[in-house]
This record gives sequence, C-alpha cells and structure tokens, in this order.
Amino acid sequence: MRYSAGHIIAVALRALAIVLLLAAVPQVANRHFASAKNLDAAATASAAGDLTTHPLYSTYKFEKSPNVVNIGVQPLWLPVNIIVAAMKRDAVLGREMEKIGVKLRFYDFLKGTDLNFFLQRGDLHGGFSGDVPALTAASKMKIKIPALAQMGFTSIVSKQHYTINYLRGRRIGYAYGSNAHYALLNALAAEGMELKDVRLVPMEITDMQGALAADKIDAFSAWEPVVEKTLKAQPNARAIHRSLSSGYLYFTQDFCAGHPDALRAILAAEIRAVYWLQSDGNNLLRAAGWADDAEKSFSSGRQTPSDAGGRTPSDAGGRTPSDAGGQAPLSQKRTAALAANDFLGMDSEPRIPMRELSEGCLIYNEFRFLKEIRMIPQSAQWPSVRRSFDTAVMNEIIANPFKYRVSEYDYR
Repeated sequence: MRYSAGHIIAVALRALAIVLLLAAVPQVANRHFASAKNLDAAATASAAGDLTTHPLYSTYKFEKSPNVVNIGVQPLWLPVNIIVAAMKRDAVLGREMEKIGVKLRFYDFLKGTDLNFFLQRGDLHGGFSGDVPALTAASKMKIKIPALAQMGFTSIVSKQHYTINYLRGRRIGYAYGSNAHYALLNALAAEGMELKDVRLVPMEITDMQGALAADKIDAFSAWEPVVEKTLKAQPNARAIHRSLSSGYLYFTQDFCAGHPDALRAILAAEIRAVYWLQSDGNNLLRAAGWADDAEKSFSSGRQTPSDAGGRTPSDAGGRTPSDAGGQAPLSQKRTAALAANDFLGMDSEPRIPMRELSEGCLIYNEFRFLKEIRMIPQSAQWPSVRRSFDTAVMNEIIANPFKYRVSEYDYR
C-alpha cells in the first residue's frame, strides 16, 4: 500500500497519541480507584436481565449443531463493523468452512454485554466486543481471546457543557457494561466525582443522539460512529473527553478445543480482511458501504443473521432494536476516514499488544478498575484473566500466510 507524506504524518500522530494515552492511563486509574468505588453501585441494577425476551433477540433461532458456528457481532461499532462486513463477503472463508463441513453464522447485537449473555448461555461460540465486555467474559467464563479487533477511542459528548467537571448534577447516557461505560466512570473518577454527583442514565447506543437532541440527557458516552453522527446532526454538540479503548475477537474454550480448523479459518479471515482493507483505499470505501447497509438494516429491523460468504438463512427474523433517534447519515468517505483513524489506518496486523497486559499497563488497570467498582466478580483473579489472552494461533497464522491464504482476496 502506497502512502502520501500527509498520510504517513497522520498515522505517526495517531500512533503517538495512543502511546501517550497508554502512558497516562495507569496513572489516572491508580490515582482514582478510591473515589471510583462508589460510582456504579446503583447503575448495576440496569445490567441485562433475561435477554431471551428482548424484542430483537427473541426472534433469533440459534442452531445448536456440531456443524454450525454462531458468532456475535455489533453492526453499530466502527471500525469492527467494516471488518465484519468484509468477513461476511469473504468467499475464501466460505469455501474453507464448506471444506471442513461447518456453517458460520453471524448474529447482530447492540453491545458486548448482550453478546456475552448469549455466549454464557451457549447460544454463541464467540464474538467481537470491546475491552470491558471481553474482560467481563474472561472473568466469568472460560474463553480464549486470540485477536485484536479495534484500537481507538470512545468519547463523551455534550451540548452545553465543555468539561467533565461541568457535568456535576447532569444526566449522562451510557450503555451498561460497555467500553464507553468504563471510560465514563474513569473520566468521572479522574475529577474526583462520585455517583451522587451525576445522574447516570442507562440506554442503548441507538437512543443516545435522539435523547441528547430532545434534552432528555445532557451528555452521553459512546463509540463511533454515533459520536460523529451526533456532532454532524447537532452543531452545538461537542466531544469533551476521549478515552483510548480496544476491542477483541474471542471464543469459548470448548469451541477452540473442539473446532481448531474453524477457529483458524475465522482468524485467518479477520487477518485477510484487515490486509485487504489496508491495501487500497477503495477497498475500505467499498466495505464502508457494506457496513453502512448492515447498520441501516439492523436499525430498521430488516436485519437477519447471515452466513459467511453473504448467504442469509431463511429461519431468522428481526425487529427494530430501538428508535435510531434521527442520526445524521455519514458518507462512505467519512465512515472510511473514521475507520482509518483506528488501527485500520496504521498498516498493522490484528495482534493483541501483549505489553498492555503487564501489571501497571492499560488492560491490567482496566481489570483492577472494573473489579474495584464491582462490574466483574470480586473472585476474579488477574493471572486467570491474563491467560485468556492467547495469541498462539494468531501467531501461527501470521507466520504461515500462504497456508492460510491471508493475501488471497475474493470479496463478493
């Protein structure tokens, strides 16, 4: 892939920003654990209950068969939705799954907490989620986390308040258990704020822009593209805080042990998608269009689970998850540009930065913070969670590119 001088400078600046944030996070987290203890006690009541009765998820028919692999995805999460859109249209992946006699089926979710609910029930074999749902899953279930899927930012957006401190006494929307939830709690704790100082309002990501426009909330914490759509739709809205976040692809340990060929095929498909998206700006634009179609379909209720290779089973239903709130649409060019601001624009592989699992670094400090505010069980131990991050298979695939056909592109 050829780069202009401007692109190289932009990538370098993004990389520098991430490095600086990585250096800053441990100090912030460690300094404010004490004030964070009381932040989320009440909000835990909003944690998902029985999602089998959810108006959208109740329409899903999870086929539990040794020959079917069910993967949870999030069509409202940029840039992961672009990677997934490419994987769904990967004919190489489709042929590989046919060869091993396995059907790969994708199911859409609003957030990682919802995905984890069905993972824990055994309806899913794996999924793409942010750092907080991944850590939560690793604290409660036996999973393997082999691949990075995102390395970017969440933002706190407000219309009239320009610093975190100005949000005292205000209503702040958030998606419970998400990476943006963690980022919000950490930002509030950094200002020495406790639960009594703000009004946390749990809501779905699809409702935030509309709630802000209708003055039902004063701010919200979310991820792209809802942040960019809100800033476009509401000229007086501003992103007043940004936090580094990451995302992962993970699976149950039972799936990894029982389907080693399918595991490798899926991971190879993610690597292949990332390589293809990075190889040509037109590829990124094309996949951004696919992701936009998937987002619109999901938000309108026309979404249906799909197989690898773009096939859609006839036994799946779908209803609208919630009111989209009139979010301003983004052009494919703008969506692609936002994706390029994430790790897709850094010409890197989806490898987990293992250094951030060391004590005192980003993921470790997130684990400590989440345990401190009781978003993960008090019985969870870091050594056990740390072992869930296992990159051996990813390293094997990257070391054998011809065997796993990671540079063979056939997207339809």
